[in-house]
Amino acid sequence: MATLQKRQRSVPLGVTPNHDPSSPTNVETQALTATSSMGSVTKPRQSTKLLAQADALAKMTFELNLRAVCSHAERLEREVRTLVSYTEHDKEFRRENESRLAAMMHEIQTVKAHMAKVDDTQEDVKGLETQQRQATEVLDGFKKEMSDLKGLIGGLSSQLDQFQSPGDLKEEPQPPPVASRCMETRAMRRANKRAETQARDQQSQNPPPWKNEIVLTNVLTDTDGASIKSRIHEAINSTRRWNRDHKLTELPDSQFSANYLKKQSQRDPDMAVLLQRSLQKRIRLRGGLASGKAGPRPRNLEELCRAVAWQDVIDMVRDVLVTNAQNSARLLGRGMAS
Repeated sequence: MATLQKRQRSVPLGVTPNHDPSSPTNVETQALTATSSMGSVTKPRQSTKLLAQADALAKMTFELNLRAVCSHAERLEREVRTLVSYTEHDKEFRRENESRLAAMMHEIQTVKAHMAKVDDTQEDVKGLETQQRQATEVLDGFKKEMSDLKGLIGGLSSQLDQFQSPGDLKEEPQPPPVASRCMETRAMRRANKRAETQARDQQSQNPPPWKNEIVLTNVLTDTDGASIKSRIHEAINSTRRWNRDHKLTELPDSQFSANYLKKQSQRDPDMAVLLQRSLQKRIRLRGGLASGKAGPRPRNLEELCRAVAWQDVIDMVRDVLVTNAQNSARLLGRGMAS
């Protein structure tokens, strides 16, 4: 014992043996420490997931067992009530089993009260599902209203074709004065004839009708009044607006062309009759060339435009109001006189 105390005193207080960090013992200790720290980070994550799964499984098992107990309690309650009704006048049986029956009824009521709390929770879940279904119905109704609104805006845009825009009004040339028409020379007449010939040559290139408005001005200057020329310009400007709308519309060409002709009949009935007859003649000739015989006359605009493409309307307007503008002006003049 004295020898052990001497050995302990021989080591100064606060002095510990030095260890080499690179020694095998220290390396193994550091590796074990790092491994244990990584394990301590991974294990809580796995244990948390397992605990959540175990908790969900326990809740499901508890609810299933509780429902089984509740159904058993309801069956037992019916049997107890039946037994009480049968032994209502048996005083000896009631005296011996009254306390037992009361205890059973108390346990049954306890189970039912606990089950009512679970049913309240289930009602909350059902209420959430109902609200989600109602929200979906409201969203579907909103989408339907937006679709109807788009259709209404498209209809209003089509109705605005009868109003000229400020740019169109500026583009319309002013009718020449009477004095200038009287002073027309032979050179001007030759220029008008050349312009008419150029317009016929350009028909094969399929330009839009409003590209040749200068030809229309030269052709009508000599023979027709300013009002007829203005009506033809208005029809061309209206066709220009409808052509812009055609690039954005989702309607088929047949319905869009029928709407175009209806609006023209509201804006200028004589002009609409001229355009409809020209379109009908074009369609009948095309059908006759394809089948060898002319088809029946259409009874309304829908039948007329059933096989019409919008390009047919563009070609017809160019032919009637640009290439043959002088002849169309004479027909419109006769309609005005009648």
